[in-house]
Amino acid sequence: MQRPTINKKSDSATAPSENGDEDDDSEWLPRTKIELTFQGATPRVNLKPQSKDIKALIRRAVDLGEIYIFLGPPEDDDIQVDDAPSMHTPFSVTGLHRIAFQALVAAAQQLGLDEEKDVVDRLYNGSENFYVKPLRTHVRFVPSKVILLTYFI
Repeated sequence: MQRPTINKKSDSATAPSENGDEDDDSEWLPRTKIELTFQGATPRVNLKPQSKDIKALIRRAVDLGEIYIFLGPPEDDDIQVDDAPSMHTPFSVTGLHRIAFQALVAAAQQLGLDEEKDVVDRLYNGSENFYVKPLRTHVRFVPSKVILLTYFI
């Protein structure tokens, strides 16, 4: 997946953050905030308590994720044999996570959430454990149910 342009004044980062355990909401735009619930020590995203921007992001990302599962992400048009080792499939957990992340980034861009310190920036540079992973897990869950249903029908 090609890294999107983040409309900001400083340097762009390279990949989703692996820094993990802490996430300071104060360094991000207020509309990027997600409300987490915890199942034991595992943070989860529920749709109901989220802001209208985050609800729109999640809904759009789920819709895009379903499209990507069945038709492939948009940049997969010119697949070459040498690309096979780096490709992902919706039939693996890693593939679903990548598809969900791509869908979140695309949804955020479509909704105009791509400014400095906004959702796209936070997806790439925010806390893996308390921002990226809970959103990615929520978004990948719905399309993976679709896969299971179509497999058993």
